Amino acid sequence: MRTSEAWEKAFEDIKSLAECLLSYHEYLERKKLESERNRMLDHPAHQLDKYCSVFTLCVRLNL
Repeated sequence: MRTSEAWEKAFEDIKSLAECLLSYHEYLERKKLESERNRMLDHPAHQLDKYCSVFTLCVRLNL
């Protein structure tokens, strides 16, 4: 492999990495805004997992 070919491959690899990092940055920005919006709710939502929900139950025990 010639030096110029190696640089061309490195350029393409770095360009792909930059696109990947930009996409990840945009994802993190969306999640940050979503989190801020949730925290401003009267009863903030807390997501435990993608398929997990939390239900609050009030149980009165007659002892």
